[in-house]
Amino acid sequence: MSFVVDIFYFASVREAMDCDREKIELPNATAHISDLVDLMAVQNKKFWQVQNTGVAPLLVSVNQELATGDTAISEGDEVAFFPPMTGG
Repeated sequence: MSFVVDIFYFASVREAMDCDREKIELPNATAHISDLVDLMAVQNKKFWQVQNTGVAPLLVSVNQELATGDTAISEGDEVAFFPPMTGG
């Protein structure tokens, strides 16, 4: 059984993707961030480029909490991708 998650892009990721949000359907009833990232990289060349050309890996959050590749995602979750933050 598939399910849909809401994807949000911020800062330079949004600019590279040419949009600020989209919906992605995952084919399995259970999934993790790593599954989503793999699917998105195959389906969207822009996402693959953003993911693989940065100096540091993209940060990701699920429902506004920082997440890792092992974080589980479910129907209706909000997943956000954004570049690493810098301070000064």
